[in-house]
Amino acid sequence: NKKYETLERIRNEKYLEELDELFNGILLNDNEKRRYAEFLIYCSGLKNDLVTVSTATVTHLADEIAKKMNLNEEDRQILFYASIVHDIGMQSRTLSIIQKPSILEKHEMELVKKHVELCNEIIEDRLHEKIIQVVNAHHERGDGSGYPVKLRGDKFSKLQKILQIADMAGALMNDRPYRLALDREDIIKLLWTEADKNKLDPEIVTVFIENYDSIYTNILQKLIDISQIQRKMNFQYNIINANFKNLPCK
Repeated sequence: NKKYETLERIRNEKYLEELDELFNGILLNDNEKRRYAEFLIYCSGLKNDLVTVSTATVTHLADEIAKKMNLNEEDRQILFYASIVHDIGMQSRTLSIIQKPSILEKHEMELVKKHVELCNEIIEDRLHEKIIQVVNAHHERGDGSGYPVKLRGDKFSKLQKILQIADMAGALMNDRPYRLALDREDIIKLLWTEADKNKLDPEIVTVFIENYDSIYTNILQKLIDISQIQRKMNFQYNIINANFKNLPCK
């Protein structure tokens, strides 16, 4: 039965391979590429809807910072795609770790840190090298205390620095299983502290903080809309999944 074959491909993620083969053979225009990339945000949220909100927040924060810094369209495109896929490696982590309602143990944190390398394995040879370079550095820090390579600040491009800041700010703005979102004052204080320690770029942190209110206002409605779409997708997915589980085994 073709209906059940389709459900089986969804359940065992065979559809990902099929999509990969399909899009390798199709030439997409820039708008179609962006729409496809945005669709990936919702797909990642089928496993954990917090991923969708987190990825969307980082993507829009990075673009708002880029606009405030008057970056050209090519750089904004690179930053957009890097932001979309920067945490795709987290999909390999178990929900027991991702959704743990307390601070992670040291061995759990080491597993989480592997998501950067896993992401690189997924996107290498699939995306432009400039995008990959930005993705790979999103947890590096200017003082060499980041991961996975412990690069220092003089090695970072402007786009890498922006994604580092957007990633941290996005994490602080959103709820986590072990804590609620931080308020404006605490977020700003933490970013200043990281900049003072040369972990984050002081100039870009300044741009972000000086424009914090307008940036937050600009992304808020976008995030509300994305959350509503994600809830609808998850509802439909759960119905399909429940029906599939109830099918008699052959």
